[in-house]
Amino acid sequence: MDGIIELAAGRARLHVAPWLGGRATACLLEDGAGGVTTLLHPCPELAPGTDLTFWPKGGLYPLVPYHGRIAHARLPHEGGLVQLESHPEARPHTLHGTGHRHPWTVLERGGGSVRLAYGHEPDAHWPWRYRAELMYELGRDSLRASLQLFNTGEQPMPAGIGLHPYLAGGDDVRLEFDATERWLPTADTLNAGPVPLEPRHEFHRMAPMPHSSSFTMFYGGWSGGMRVTRSIGSPVRLAASESLSHLVVFRPTGPGYFCIEPASHTVDAFSLHAAGIPGTGARTLTPGESLAGHCEFTTADA
Repeated sequence: MDGIIELAAGRARLHVAPWLGGRATACLLEDGAGGVTTLLHPCPELAPGTDLTFWPKGGLYPLVPYHGRIAHARLPHEGGLVQLESHPEARPHTLHGTGHRHPWTVLERGGGSVRLAYGHEPDAHWPWRYRAELMYELGRDSLRASLQLFNTGEQPMPAGIGLHPYLAGGDDVRLEFDATERWLPTADTLNAGPVPLEPRHEFHRMAPMPHSSSFTMFYGGWSGGMRVTRSIGSPVRLAASESLSHLVVFRPTGPGYFCIEPASHTVDAFSLHAAGIPGTGARTLTPGESLAGHCEFTTADA
């Protein structure tokens, strides 16, 4: 499709569709065995002007100015509640911020990288002004995604960032990572709060992701590192910045993908923080302040 940005590094390829919420739609990386492996579950490269309310499941997109759901679309802020517009796929809650539902602008591209930006004006979904910048950097065996959020308004703004990759290979997925806490998802993917880590939900050693049914789990105190093996493609290593210390691990029933979502806060962090629960990662940006993070996916020596 015209307008798709294709980055190349050796045999590695990355497609980026700025109008699809800044989404990377496909990625191939060289592996350690001399071949090429599919990193991302491919996303349909829909035409500009597509309604992004019901976004396609694939690729990698930015989560800004927060990730996950906000319960009942009521956001605690400065001692009160700000009523937001709920999301049709998550009613009565919100879902994954606003950045991925709007076109992004290309700021620069060169070699194996592209930098995008999105400027948000206050609306019913998010009544604060902000700017976000997203950079994709492609190497022969690596993909790095960097996200930065700026409060460009005149008032303090609740804030968070994250990245949402759909990784190819939904069967026989095995993970290894360190986290200090687990947060319990509710039936509608809100957050019941921190609970003790149980052996069946620990991945300190390489262990299979449950695959008898859909699996969702929230983690905190993530070290930022992870090793992943899949039924298709080569193993993958993740390395995230310290600012992205929360993690969502998700595998649906059926489709051939799974999601490893690094974020700066847990799901519904603002509500939990207002209730006095520590460790949520909820924060507020003052005017002119910013929050940044990155995650790199690597196939070599994974």
